[in-house]
Amino acid sequence: MNDISLLRLSVLDSEMAYREMGARDAPAALFLHGNPTSSTIWRNILPLVAPVAHCVAPDLIGFGRSGKPDIPYRFEDHARYLDAFIAKAGISSAYLVAQDWGTGLAFHLAERRPDFVRGLAFMGFIRPIPTWEEFVRGSQAREIFRKFRTPGEGEKLILDENVFVERVLPGGMRRKLSDEEMAVYRAPFPTRQSRLPTWRFPNELPAHQARRRRSLPAGGSS
Repeated sequence: MNDISLLRLSVLDSEMAYREMGARDAPAALFLHGNPTSSTIWRNILPLVAPVAHCVAPDLIGFGRSGKPDIPYRFEDHARYLDAFIAKAGISSAYLVAQDWGTGLAFHLAERRPDFVRGLAFMGFIRPIPTWEEFVRGSQAREIFRKFRTPGEGEKLILDENVFVERVLPGGMRRKLSDEEMAVYRAPFPTRQSRLPTWRFPNELPAHQARRRRSLPAGGSS
């Protein structure tokens, strides 16, 4: 894998890791990953964009090499830490490049701070869903995500079996991830407690009929 050094910034009560490439006086491009990945997912993209932009790819709080503070990891927590990261990094405006849950954060940032966002590129995006039946219609993914949101069942799958890393991630790839790649994605989530951020995201899906606020499972943050 491309060896792009990780840097770290103190952010609020924790720290966030990030990858950086390109001239700092160039227009900024902020890369936002999803669940259960990290800035590692952009490792082959950053070198291609760096000649024309100052590329900054953070690990969201609780993911990758970033810290795991004692917070609920709700969407608003990620937005709060991302805002603090942007301020600490001194980024005054940026092109946003996002995938999966990173798109939700990117859209939210663009809505709140339109003057900050110079452009937006996104893939595999998160959007409000009118009904649960509309979620990935005709796909087996809907059933597995229903299980993720079922009390007891979701905790067993995500927290105990680490299913987001072991099944969802490789299952969404067109090629087989190498042992080295899988080791990088497994590293942030060795324990039940460390997997709380990956459990929270599917329970934040904006499907109106299925929307409900679930407290963290026993042993998690309050």
